[in-house]
Amino acid sequence: MSETARPQPVPVPFDEAIRFLRAKTNVPTDRWRDLSAAEYARSFAVAGVRDMQALEEIRAAVDRALADGTTLDVFRADLRDIMARTGLTLRGRFGWRSRTILETNLRTAYAAGRWEQIQRLKDARPYLRYEAVLDNRTRPQHRGWHGTVLPVDHEFWRTHYPPNGWGCRCTVRSLSERDLRRYGYTITDPPPPSGSLPRSVRTPDGNRIVELPPGIDEGWNHNVGILAERWRGLIPEPPPAGPLVDAAEAAGSATASAIAQAAVRAALPPMPPPRALPASLILPAGMPDEAYVRAFLSAFGATMKRPAPFRDVTGETLLIGAPLFTTQQGELKVGKRDRARYVLLLAEAVRAPDEVWDIIEPARIARPDRPRFLFRRRFVARFSVAQMIEPAFVVFEWSRAVWSGVTAFRPSEAEYIDAQRRGRLVYRREDR
Repeated sequence: MSETARPQPVPVPFDEAIRFLRAKTNVPTDRWRDLSAAEYARSFAVAGVRDMQALEEIRAAVDRALADGTTLDVFRADLRDIMARTGLTLRGRFGWRSRTILETNLRTAYAAGRWEQIQRLKDARPYLRYEAVLDNRTRPQHRGWHGTVLPVDHEFWRTHYPPNGWGCRCTVRSLSERDLRRYGYTITDPPPPSGSLPRSVRTPDGNRIVELPPGIDEGWNHNVGILAERWRGLIPEPPPAGPLVDAAEAAGSATASAIAQAAVRAALPPMPPPRALPASLILPAGMPDEAYVRAFLSAFGATMKRPAPFRDVTGETLLIGAPLFTTQQGELKVGKRDRARYVLLLAEAVRAPDEVWDIIEPARIARPDRPRFLFRRRFVARFSVAQMIEPAFVVFEWSRAVWSGVTAFRPSEAEYIDAQRRGRLVYRREDR
């Protein structure tokens, strides 16, 4: 009597991770610093790959590795074939580059998918435990974080949710109250430090200073799952049904667009009442441009030469510095549209906004073959100064791992204000 063959295990697709990878937009780049962490969460890019056909084929090979569970050797064979057919060359040793491309994409996709599951189950499993691979390749700081147990929503996971660097193999495990009792785990108190410190990093353009938590590599001081949540939340929703929408459907394309935008504005919640500020925050006219910039920076403890980190009302860390007011040619732009006198109102809008909006949109670039998507964080505030309502608007764009800014100051116009209120509302001031 022959022995019945045992059924072979069938791999279960990680749907959340696959969905994260497939939602990305292909973006050609020259170097890995061309995109920020926020942009990488929405973009598929391989440093130095500008050919869109080669990029699409590499992405398909990564997708097969994720969805079908193929090995690094299979991916390398795919990549060699792509390079031979397209004439693509990759910087660095092939073995190292191929492993980095595959593992970086797989680990971030797994992390984003895992975070989606963690959020879905956090009522039943409200804790996370940091787990490092304890061998001779483990970074000392990561080894020190091993065993840390904190609530899912603790701020520690905003910056220390793995992976936390190139080649990082750390993971987290979700836990229930019953798990804590079963394994004898306790909440880590005090939690490990999660603040950032200035660090000098070497780049092809010279050394530069970035704010990073100790033990975390540049470009990895973020929770990719939270960034993925942000992008999902930025998908435009259809305007609410009503007479304006009905009119838009019956109108021509240009008119319909205008009517649809009016419908969206009509559905916006009313702005909080303007806050009164002293007239002393309006600076004198005729000062040198640098004096206005210094006044803005001093509100955040920054100087012309040294930026300062600032944590906004949502918990995101912004790097405030002179580049906010500097053009690509190195010239100060603070005097544009006669707004220099109001820079302290702009600072107040960042420190205590009425609303904060997150926006994703294509960058304005000269060549259509170089698409890029930018993440913007927009601060909106209205102030009453000297018996007049003065709206202050500040728009910050995340690019190349620093915040760069475009600021504007306009008289009170409801239509103009509402045009700034788009994307995903992530914060709203509530009157007490």
